Amino acid sequence: MKKLIFILTTILLTACSAPKVQTFEKYFTNAGMTNVEELIIQDGSTGYTKTTVDPQHIDALLSELKSIEVIPDDNQEARDGWRYGITLVQGEKRYSFALNSIEDIYYHTEPDLHPFVDSFYQNLDVEEK
Repeated sequence: MKKLIFILTTILLTACSAPKVQTFEKYFTNAGMTNVEELIIQDGSTGYTKTTVDPQHIDALLSELKSIEVIPDDNQEARDGWRYGITLVQGEKRYSFALNSIEDIYYHTEPDLHPFVDSFYQNLDVEEK
């Protein structure tokens, strides 16, 4: 009987702690990123980075991201590489994520985030470093 209770408790705890579908806005809010001052985007294929402090650029990206659904992948095994990494800076706080992972959780998005971020990065008129 104790073994059955242990198994049921383990299943219940695992189910409760499983990553849930949520929007980027929820992630940003939970991280306390309410007034982003700097945006850093790194291209994972080249290593180059573009940085902007222009509120219009920052708002354009965040406005597009906020309603996109982040859907945890069933397969959470470690992976190599990423397409773009994004860092939001607010004072001393930094919040970073890649287009395929947030806080060690692998995900995909609905709609697909990559085409938007790729276009945003390519059209962002700041120097690559």
